[in-house]
Amino acid sequence: MSSRVWVLKSEELERRPGWLPLPDGAWSTAVLKPNWIRDYNELDPDDAARLDETVTSPNVLLAVAAELRNRAKHLIVADAPQFDTNWKRLQERLDIQGMLDRARDRGLELEVRDLRQEVVRTDANGVILERHIQNGDPEGYKVVDLGDLSAFAASGFDFKALRGADYDAEVTIRHHSNGKHEYCVAGTILGADLVVNVPKAKTHKKSGVTLCLKNLVGINGNKNYLPHHRAGGPEQGGDEFPGGKGGLYRRARAWMIDRARPLLKHGAFLSLVRPLRVLDLRTRPAQLIRNGNWWGNDTIWRMILDLNRVLIYADRRGSIQRERQRSVFHVIDGIVAGEGEGPMSPTRRNMGLLIVSEDPVAADIVTSALMGFDPFRIPVIRHACEQHPLPITKVCSDGSDLEIMFGGRVLHDWRELPNLAFRPHSGWAGHIERTDRDASDIGARPLAS
Repeated sequence: MSSRVWVLKSEELERRPGWLPLPDGAWSTAVLKPNWIRDYNELDPDDAARLDETVTSPNVLLAVAAELRNRAKHLIVADAPQFDTNWKRLQERLDIQGMLDRARDRGLELEVRDLRQEVVRTDANGVILERHIQNGDPEGYKVVDLGDLSAFAASGFDFKALRGADYDAEVTIRHHSNGKHEYCVAGTILGADLVVNVPKAKTHKKSGVTLCLKNLVGINGNKNYLPHHRAGGPEQGGDEFPGGKGGLYRRARAWMIDRARPLLKHGAFLSLVRPLRVLDLRTRPAQLIRNGNWWGNDTIWRMILDLNRVLIYADRRGSIQRERQRSVFHVIDGIVAGEGEGPMSPTRRNMGLLIVSEDPVAADIVTSALMGFDPFRIPVIRHACEQHPLPITKVCSDGSDLEIMFGGRVLHDWRELPNLAFRPHSGWAGHIERTDRDASDIGARPLAS
């Protein structure tokens, strides 16, 4: 049976109630999972309008929630954003209270949750000054172990080289060693019987794109459980940066940062580290590939696919089962999309589309193709199509078994889709672009509130 994907222009939603082809059934608790990565776009932190291309639109969330009227008893909007995100400012800039008020006017009661277990306060240069354990999810957290079903299990990696998003590599290594591959998953997610994944269509420095598959990083409450890359270059068995020209500088810089991490996790030598951080930001080359921000990252796709399997197969207690445990649907917010230095410094592209499907891989194939990328040159999509005891998709490794509802036609090949020629992240440029069609344009206007 083919995986069906709908590509919808925003004006279709204004004319047509019942636009969202949700699966049959009714649900006790439905969770809408946006991409609320941060409270600002790093291109201009003071310009709140740049959040349009950075995070999922509240208008899209409200439109999805309206489609769940009378089908879900309890509606929750929940995410675990970057651990240094200012949640209060994010809510103010997105006017989340306004979204809740409009929902109530339509007879909908929404609850909004910050799923982070830990939050931090940083200085202007990203150095952590304070940590706070907030345990934001009222449903708590479960440690979910994929064990030998993890994409890391047969990798052959030296797990001591794993590095996460925080200073404390020891935590990341501990949760991915000795046959364990563990994630700290929010109870709100595990307690849902429907999850509607609502990512923003953007490029991504570590995974190429951030669409349905990548957006599930936000179901994990503690970022230290998440391997992002491996220390060193390919010559050292790592994927932190490429080898070749400039390798000596990158290795020296990475070595110094790795030695500073244990000091920073204890808050030591901040007076020394902060000026060194400023010096690094001012002197490093603008396009320096670091921290796994390139097409050779062979780590992050494994973590992403692990979390997708957790969402589908982990029960309420956090135990992995062989049968699907909840309904999952995907709605990609591509009305205003992001290109270039995503996910936190994207440049605006008015795409004017929503891409919806029950199959996250099918939706990611279609969206990345529209963005101008070859889906099967993007590791997380390519590997998601491989056979596995806990399958994520029905799409075959050759990209067949697709049914794309586009412009009043049914397409069976992603190459038939228009190519909007998004600019990839600089670490991926020249490695994932489509070459099959010239760029074309799709005209659409924003979704009305």
